[in-house]
Amino acid sequence: MNKIAIITDSTTDIYQEDLQKNENIFVVPMHITYNDGREFRDGVDITSSQIIKDLDKFRPKTASPLGENFVKTFKEIKEAGYTHVVGVFLSEGISGTYASAIEFAKLFEEDNFKIQILPTKGVSMIIGHPALEMAKTARETGSDKYKFISVYEVGATGGMFNGLFSN
Repeated sequence: MNKIAIITDSTTDIYQEDLQKNENIFVVPMHITYNDGREFRDGVDITSSQIIKDLDKFRPKTASPLGENFVKTFKEIKEAGYTHVVGVFLSEGISGTYASAIEFAKLFEEDNFKIQILPTKGVSMIIGHPALEMAKTARETGSDKYKFISVYEVGATGGMFNGLFSN
């Protein structure tokens, strides 16, 4: 039986309660740096509310997730017994996160662990909502009978496209 995970980054703004309901969604935290030198993992060491509160004083800057966080998350997914991973990340037009995800996925992909990173054209819940829908679809159709997972186009254009896994 295929077991499908969704991997995304913390810019999706998926609520904690939704993450708890969707155990097959894994979030890689973005890297946040304040102008005083402090560094944080978005959603782990600091909340969005705190970042907003600190905007004027500390001028936070974001960067793609650190490589160690990608490695940790892919490893966690694999060790949890997932056979397939679909990744949706912050738009490649405004961040290097997509490219980083592809590079780190190459370290883990094997015959029994397939990874597909999808290009996006969005931020925040424009990515988060489809990630939640994909997680639901993956849980409902993740058997060998279904090798095809429908995923929603992630971006402003709407519509739909399909990700295909084959054995």
